[in-house]
Amino acid sequence: MERETWGVKPETRRGYPEPRPWPKTQDRDLIRHRCLETGWFAEDAPDKRGATEVFFKWLRIASDELFISKLVEDEIAACPEPKRSQMISVLRGLSLRVLPVSAECDALADEYIRAAIIPARFKNDALHVAVAVWNKVEVVVSWNMAHLVNVRKVERINAVGEAAGLAQIRIHTPEEVLDL
Repeated sequence: MERETWGVKPETRRGYPEPRPWPKTQDRDLIRHRCLETGWFAEDAPDKRGATEVFFKWLRIASDELFISKLVEDEIAACPEPKRSQMISVLRGLSLRVLPVSAECDALADEYIRAAIIPARFKNDALHVAVAVWNKVEVVVSWNMAHLVNVRKVERINAVGEAAGLAQIRIHTPEEVLDL
């Protein structure tokens, strides 16, 4: 049996190995894949706190498959208290799959930086997106309006991905995800 290529010929992927295959589900459209990065924790923005709380309550009953990257775990571990405990508490009870930050993800993040989409000093933001794109996650959830939740940046991120034969990504705020 021929390996799945998600509609992209392997030779068009510029030497990158294939990302993980889509999960086998009866109806792919019923399960959305969401990747959370640490920008969803809006403790410094009280106007966003209510929407974030509603979003996490919704995640507990939604059928979405949720992902975080190893980078998110590392960023949370590096947070000072009490923020670290608060973030862990919010995520506790969610069924999350942790995605690795592979060498391919790192190279893709570097490509976003080379293309001047995300500044080099914010490489972790580029890595969050690269991990999601590489693993065919449909939506990244963030409150990071400067580097991630930005239509022009998403268009440019998708252009880089398209050139490498990768899937398109959407990046939305928790509030926007509730309306998807």
